Amino acid sequence: PEARQVTASMFKTLCFAAETFLFAYIGLCAVTFDYTNAWKLAFGGLVLCLIGRALNIFPLAFIVNLFRTKKITPKVQFVLWFSGLRGIIAF
Repeated sequence: PEARQVTASMFKTLCFAAETFLFAYIGLCAVTFDYTNAWKLAFGGLVLCLIGRALNIFPLAFIVNLFRTKKITPKVQFVLWFSGLRGIIAF
């Protein structure tokens, strides 16, 4: 049990360090990036993120609902779809 706790704590620490590094890297990139005509790239990236999340959440929720007694409602599916568009995943 002690080794399992140490391993879990180590992975949590590594995840936190990796996430901190990535957010710092994104922040530095945002300051040094040349934004000439970047709105097309930003809009295209946002659209692709929305499409990618929709193609994952809605079909998988449909498949899961085939086997569940308590179904995932369309409202909850929408929240899952929209809430994933934040943080390092969207970058």
